[in-house]
Amino acid sequence: MNKKTISLFAIALLMTSSLLMTTSCGKSSSTSDDEEGVSDSNQNTVEQSYSVAGSVGGTTEGGAVALMNQDMEQAFDVIESSANVSMQSVNPFAACSYTSNRSCAGANCTISWSSCTIGTITMTGGWSEAYSSSGCTSTFGTGCSVTRTTAATTGSVATFSSGATLTTTSDSHQAYDGTTVSGGQSASNSSGTRTITINGIHRVLKGPRGRTWFDHSILTTTPITMTGSRSGGNRTISAGVLKIFHNRVSLTATNTFSSVVWGSSSCCYPTSGTISTTFSGSTTGTASLAFTSTCGTANFTDTNGSTSSVSLSYCE
Repeated sequence: MNKKTISLFAIALLMTSSLLMTTSCGKSSSTSDDEEGVSDSNQNTVEQSYSVAGSVGGTTEGGAVALMNQDMEQAFDVIESSANVSMQSVNPFAACSYTSNRSCAGANCTISWSSCTIGTITMTGGWSEAYSSSGCTSTFGTGCSVTRTTAATTGSVATFSSGATLTTTSDSHQAYDGTTVSGGQSASNSSGTRTITINGIHRVLKGPRGRTWFDHSILTTTPITMTGSRSGGNRTISAGVLKIFHNRVSLTATNTFSSVVWGSSSCCYPTSGTISTTFSGSTTGTASLAFTSTCGTANFTDTNGSTSSVSLSYCE
């Protein structure tokens, strides 16, 4: 699967994870999410954090931007073969484009998928966006703010031809450790510096037989601070702490960003900066991912202290 092609798949609503569960990447796994054999490696768990942050940040880089490419990315990596969809054959501006399924009245907008299709995927449900003013709905300029929440308890649902479903909601729920997670995400723009807070997102991927393949809760404990844009080759996350709960395996990854920069408009990966991750729950310890100027390459330090050069998986 072409990760750079996936990054163009910006056609639906992002309410961020990104906890990629992979059965085919060949990386070692430290935890198993269920009997289906879907698993996370420590490296993937750390990588997921920049994909979440990049996707959420992308929703503030201009007007009428697409908001959910990362939801699809993680699901395709798990069930691409059963969904029988080639990412390269999917038009990212087809029937399920953000602009085609978005309607606004004043400062309030609704995204309703209305069973639109992406290849052999059917999208249902949707989201609501409450802006600080009607002028912010088209261009997210200085002084603008927005809160995005699920339009209904059903959230946003992607149904694959295999019968697998990926559901994203902002409704109140509890992570495996009892933490209450709810509220969607909010963002504000102050002279080009965007502050992004994830109050609570819930993502659940279920297989064709109804088994839960992953169950992830996402929130920020320190807001993500971002400037620039990926298309401009200067998107920068100067600070932020993103916590992702792997509810199926009782694992929490707390990710701290330090000057993470997408430094090339032709590269969909960060090219400098570091993410430091602390694991708690079923896995403990610390890990880090240090990005390099070589597009798609980083140095990963695992919980046992071993360091290796790795090829990045999440093109965001």
